[in-house]
Amino acid sequence: MKSYVENSKLGLISNNINLPTMAISQAFEAINTMKAVSQTIFNYTAPFSTVGKLSSPLNQICKLDHYIRITQIPNLYIPQISRIAETINGFQDNIKRLCKNMDEICSILAEYNYLLPLTLPLNIYSDLLEYLNNTQESKNREKEIDKLLLKLFSHKKWEMASEIVSKLKDNNKINPKRIVILEDCIKVLKYTSRRTAANTILPVLITQIEGIWVDILGAKDKNKLKNIIEDMKNNKYVNPARELLADILFQHTKTKLPVKPDFCRNKILHGEEVEYGSINNVIRAFLIIEFLDFIKIDDELKENVSN
Repeated sequence: MKSYVENSKLGLISNNINLPTMAISQAFEAINTMKAVSQTIFNYTAPFSTVGKLSSPLNQICKLDHYIRITQIPNLYIPQISRIAETINGFQDNIKRLCKNMDEICSILAEYNYLLPLTLPLNIYSDLLEYLNNTQESKNREKEIDKLLLKLFSHKKWEMASEIVSKLKDNNKINPKRIVILEDCIKVLKYTSRRTAANTILPVLITQIEGIWVDILGAKDKNKLKNIIEDMKNNKYVNPARELLADILFQHTKTKLPVKPDFCRNKILHGEEVEYGSINNVIRAFLIIEFLDFIKIDDELKENVSN
């Protein structure tokens, strides 16, 4: 039947069926709300490049507008559409609150050279922020945050690190042989003392970070990394990520004293720094790997939302 006229991506309206003006208005209001939720998810989560990975239910809600045809909504149900809209508006508010919490966590962790772990369950972030705020006046805040990140990552035999490595398999830009090497690093973490594991695998993680950087961007180019980050919308996450990767781990060390020498690629790999065996530096390495995996160019982000 060729009696449909496309109205952008909101749905299809039949020219042959007359609906009351108010009914159409109410229906469009609800579907516009769905579109707004989809756009909100994109605006707030695209900076993390997790649109396709954050939560599959989010994607399903984003796709609702593709399945609704106004002509198929009985007049009897039209008044109920506003209730659906209210529910989705509440969902939209929850997304905004979640992303605000994530932004605040990013800012706090960045002070201690950590990135936001993106693999945490969504319901954890509010508790994590509350904990971080409670440590604000602590004299040993840095040590407490170190212990917190270690506790999160080492839980269930380094489940978070395993999940970060496992997700790399979905990234067709990354050489799959790197994943095999990283999986071996996880095994060392699970079955070796923390200090021995850190001394053993941190140099390996650094070389794989370097390789993944090249796999993702085509070159280990700090300017290219900076340009891509400038196109990403959330400075709370991406700026600390760039700093940790480019300015700390891959810093230039010829003309000045290195920042955080125990997490400096040149110092570690060339044998100039031997006190690098911190398990928390291992965690920083996995957080960088997670960041590189989530890097998307703008076109890829838009494709994730539209699919």
